[in-house]
Order: sequence, then C-alpha cells, then structure tokens
Amino acid sequence: MIIGRDDHSIIAYSYFQSDPIIGENEKSYANPDATGLGTSYCWNHSLGELFQALESQGLTIKNFKEYDYSPYRAFQDATEKAGRYYIKGLEHKLPLAYSLTAIK
Repeated sequence: MIIGRDDHSIIAYSYFQSDPIIGENEKSYANPDATGLGTSYCWNHSLGELFQALESQGLTIKNFKEYDYSPYRAFQDATEKAGRYYIKGLEHKLPLAYSLTAIK
C-alpha cells in the first residue's frame, strides 16, 4: 500500500519527486469492490513541468483553472456535496483537479 494515499494527515512524497512511486493497489476508485489489482507505478509532475512540456511542443496555454473538488470519488475518505468530492477535513483547502486549454 502506498502510505499517504488515503491518509491525508501526512504528505508521504515530495511534489517534486521524479522517481516513480511504487505501491500495491488494494482498492480502486473506479471499482471499490475489486481485489488483486497489482502493482502501480505513478509519477509526480509539477505544473511547471506540464506547462513546459506543452510549450516545448509549440502549444500556447489559453486557459488554466484549478478546482477545489474532484468530479469523482478519487479518495476513500472523500465527502460528497452536490456531485463534487472533497477530502474530508480539507474541504476547499487543496486543488483536486484542473482544466487546461491550449492551442497550436
């Protein structure tokens, strides 16, 4: 299990970590009843890294917006209000999703 995935009292990995985060998946937001999901490999990508990658491909960012909620239940301890999901106890304190529009 990846420490910190659903325990939001700690931050287990650096925002700037470039090495993969490897963990055994015990649960999935897509299917909470699933078992034996196997090993996951995740990488953190900063917003600066994202913007630089887009711009290096000739894209111009026209719009970027962050949201303090997720449109789906991404975390086990999420609370739902009017179709929006928040981390319990951290409602309206962290960005959980973003939208981006770019043109070439």
